[in-house]
Amino acid sequence: MRYCFPLLLMLLLTTGPLAAQSLDTPTRKAWQPGQPVLPADFQAPPSARLRELQLKAGLQADSRISLSSVLDVPARRRDRGPGLEKAYFAAIWLKDQSATLSTDTAVLARERLVFDLAELAARQARRTLQRLQDSTRAYGTVYIHYVSVANGACAWYHQQVDAFTRALYIDRQPDAYATWRRQVSAALRESAAWATPTPAAQRLLGGQPVEPGYIKSPTVLGQLGCGQP
Repeated sequence: MRYCFPLLLMLLLTTGPLAAQSLDTPTRKAWQPGQPVLPADFQAPPSARLRELQLKAGLQADSRISLSSVLDVPARRRDRGPGLEKAYFAAIWLKDQSATLSTDTAVLARERLVFDLAELAARQARRTLQRLQDSTRAYGTVYIHYVSVANGACAWYHQQVDAFTRALYIDRQPDAYATWRRQVSAALRESAAWATPTPAAQRLLGGQPVEPGYIKSPTVLGQLGCGQP
């Protein structure tokens, strides 16, 4: 879990096996429903900081999860208008940056919950931008709002992770995990229509446009607060 250290111290998307494999690479994997976090998803050696936090707060894992996004536009300028911008969002687990001191099922379940929070943030951004685009059907709408929507989703995600962290490791609420698990599972069910589609996950994992005739936008309006994996 990508915790805030200062705070501590104070059904598959598709059914075919090949499609499932394409969302799980040697060093990255995209969020998928029902997919557990595995010991093999932690490839980085535990840091001295993680060992210190284990002693001070009981923290067992440092998973690195990226709320990744990219904006694509038609490659030919004359197609920009008839063809609208396409923004992609996905929660990506960074295996080669994640470390753990334990492979206990309870530890892995907590990390899966944080992965779910990143997926909820991706859904939030996807829903917001789609509604904005539907309201105008005009080229430029997504370009104008992409960065602010992405940063808003990123901020929400980190706020939720901080709150979960506090409940679990600082306040040590005995029912913290069970309460958060119920709430997050309910939110995932309620927002199922906005689940990350396979092409979006493939776009963020592969680094190349998935829509013919599109390229990564040469510019965006503002500075992204969440980077790509």
